[in-house]
Amino acid sequence: MARGPRLLFTTEEIDALIARRKADAVGRDLFAELLAAANWCRKQPVLPQPDPGPDRLFRDGPFAPGTSPYSDEYLLCHEAFEVLTFAFERSVQQMSLMYRLTGKERWAEGALAWLDAAMNAWQAWGPQSNRLDQFAVRVISSTALGCDWLGEAVPAPLLTQCRRRVSECAQQCVDEWGASLDRSEPHQLSNHYWFNVGMLGMATLWLGFEEPSWREVADRCGRQLERLSEWAIGPEGDYNDKPGYLLYSFRWALPFLMAWHHAGGPDVVSRPRFGAAAQWLCGMLVPGELNLMDTPWGFFDRWIYLLLAAKQSCGRAQWVGLNTTDAPYVRHEPTWLRWMHKGAAWAYLFYDETVPPIPPEALELEPTRWYRWSGWAVLDPDGTANTPTVVLHAGPASGKNYHNQGQLLVSAYGDRLLQIPEQPNFGYLSEHRAIAFLMSNLSGEVLIADGLGQASGHYPNEWPGVEVFGHAVTPPVGQIVSVDSGPGWSAATADLTAAYQDFSFQGMWGVEVTPLPEWEGKRGNRLARFLRHILLLGTEWVILLDEVTPHLGQSVDLEWHFGTHATVTLSGPREALLETGRAVLEARLMRPEDCEFGVQPAHFSETGKWLTVRAPGCARDTTLLITMRVRRRGAEAG
Repeated sequence: MARGPRLLFTTEEIDALIARRKADAVGRDLFAELLAAANWCRKQPVLPQPDPGPDRLFRDGPFAPGTSPYSDEYLLCHEAFEVLTFAFERSVQQMSLMYRLTGKERWAEGALAWLDAAMNAWQAWGPQSNRLDQFAVRVISSTALGCDWLGEAVPAPLLTQCRRRVSECAQQCVDEWGASLDRSEPHQLSNHYWFNVGMLGMATLWLGFEEPSWREVADRCGRQLERLSEWAIGPEGDYNDKPGYLLYSFRWALPFLMAWHHAGGPDVVSRPRFGAAAQWLCGMLVPGELNLMDTPWGFFDRWIYLLLAAKQSCGRAQWVGLNTTDAPYVRHEPTWLRWMHKGAAWAYLFYDETVPPIPPEALELEPTRWYRWSGWAVLDPDGTANTPTVVLHAGPASGKNYHNQGQLLVSAYGDRLLQIPEQPNFGYLSEHRAIAFLMSNLSGEVLIADGLGQASGHYPNEWPGVEVFGHAVTPPVGQIVSVDSGPGWSAATADLTAAYQDFSFQGMWGVEVTPLPEWEGKRGNRLARFLRHILLLGTEWVILLDEVTPHLGQSVDLEWHFGTHATVTLSGPREALLETGRAVLEARLMRPEDCEFGVQPAHFSETGKWLTVRAPGCARDTTLLITMRVRRRGAEAG
């Protein structure tokens, strides 16, 4: 019996897709994009397997808070296998789909060269100390998809080898993760878990066409992703972590869920929770910039918006998917940067020309949005770039972002004026210098009290869905307590008091942490109260008011950090001018009277900077008050 594509489309569906795309201008453009991506991949050499690296992820411990647990050797190995497995994924996907669409042998030859190398030349598919987290499962999922789309073009000996090695790797995944596929555990909130389960599901669904026992594993993966969509995505569509990490979670979860449905499973992606997620992802874009508020680059897969638009008839998501370009996140060799995350195959397959795109200016948006599940308050009068947008984040959340409780983003006219500075966008060793900052007790933006910042940690703290797991891994670290609006104004308040505790001594990923001697006596809650208030007034004014109360008898040195990539000019000790290509922010420090602005390099960025305010030796309540006027660059100063 002839083998044909079974995971996502039948031969008849592919034929109908080709005819439909030829009649649609956007479809023709997406095909041209896919053709260019496949052509580019075909010209690249098949990469050799890197050295598998050290047998441990972490350096020798114990180590002090503020120190990265990862060894340099592991990070170099991690980088090399990310390049290898992403190159394999994109090359096999794009060339095998081009072969299915065109029937031209050169595309099959290109995909088969990568498959042959992976099965017969590469003995390792990931670092030996962390093989199954993204690396090896990326290979087996792409192998399954490639073999499915290539069909009879795969020689029988190579197909046998593919099935053998995919089965072996899938079995190792089941041995390691199997129990958690049927129950709830806190680590499942991680975007890596979504990603890995989706990739394992794709591989076992393919194996299951010949061996029913593997289909049972695929069904378990599908049911677990069903549950995850309820545990980790709130009723308003917001994810329990950063918006960018929902896109990362969806990268393989959505293709697998589509394939599972095609093979007889439920249509999970058509459920209301995914429609709400589509709206949330659109609502968390910086107006005029079309990139997510939680990061100015990366994690942006336009095909995810196109798929959600098609499954949910969401014109807003359709507009986003058609009016943006993918931005690479993972730091890779420059030669592979352009196509590594482009996802041209998925964009072509999932685009539905029957969904009309709806631009932001056609929507009537509320002036405030409060996402309780993830802890984001968005003050946005009209959803366009013409007026300031102010975003305040304060838990409850899980993952890496809760080191920045109380982070503030201000954008206008399509530019960001205040934000968390970007990490360096090249080389994991460059990022390695940042890990001590990101994973330590140093605050990520907001306030330093006596040289110490926010609580460290990595995995879930208390969030609205924690009852699923029966307990909280760490205490809550901050929360939005009110969001309100009236004619011509919007406001939000966050309680950040709990963020200023030290949780480092509980350890990180089970690695022992040794407290520094100078931290003695500072292990409890370091502030009695910290409330942050934001007011957006009219179309120009942003008012920041922080209320900080030390413990009775306590004297603390306070230092506020506001991240920016804008050009900063201090026109006086209490006046600052932030300028980008299109916008200007005029900041004036009103209180405390004995403080002044300063500027210093951001700890983990080679381009960003902090606008700082220092208040030494405060033994009483301290109120920081800053007024900010935002205007278009070139407009008259106020």
